[in-house]
Amino acid sequence: MSTHETHRRVTDRVLAVLNALSKADDLDVHELSERTKIPASTIYRILAATNDAGFTRRVATGRYSAGPGSIPLAQRYREHALKHSAVAQQLEKLVADSGELAAFLIPYGNEALCVEAVETHRTLRCSFSTGATQPLLYGATATALLSRLSQARRQRTYAHYDLDTSTIETIEHECNRAITDGYAVSTGVLDPGVWGASAPVIDADGALLGTVTIMVPELRVQGRTNRLIDMVCRTSDELSGGKA
Repeated sequence: MSTHETHRRVTDRVLAVLNALSKADDLDVHELSERTKIPASTIYRILAATNDAGFTRRVATGRYSAGPGSIPLAQRYREHALKHSAVAQQLEKLVADSGELAAFLIPYGNEALCVEAVETHRTLRCSFSTGATQPLLYGATATALLSRLSQARRQRTYAHYDLDTSTIETIEHECNRAITDGYAVSTGVLDPGVWGASAPVIDADGALLGTVTIMVPELRVQGRTNRLIDMVCRTSDELSGGKA
């Protein structure tokens, strides 16, 4: 194994541990090993370093949780990436125009992570909260994100979920369609009765920042599909390329 591959493997393992702890109140080493497929002996070494750095902490005998070191990073992200690019304001405008839930999601390991969400006040509405994740595989959000990631990055995600060739070909077909259209749509893929549309947000250098997603109860979509897609694409355009 080359030095580069060794460093990449170490980095991936550290990130896998932090990712696992981001989804639970606390975990013991055995649970971390099961979730990450990393040997317990390696988990102990990783935790020794991340505890010292403050990114994790020991909360009870053999149990660990996210540490205070993660707070400044999250705060810097919200202040710079979200406020600077006016994500919240654009989502609020999208909700006002559409009357539906709008969210901003980013690729996070092998998942799509919601970093901002604005809900509508309608009685019947979709709900999605900041910090929620979903597999980076199916649905409008995942397709819009995957379509803008490198082939190597997509292949790592497919390998993580141990997908067969036929499933990969189907996802790749959807990604190619999203690239051509500039957006992705889905109905009932993750939740029955929910229609979604997503469009990627690209920075001035052409790098993927995330995706603007709208979620709508399927019964309210009829006759509005094109208008809702236009709203999502317009919002993503406003946030792309340093326009906001």
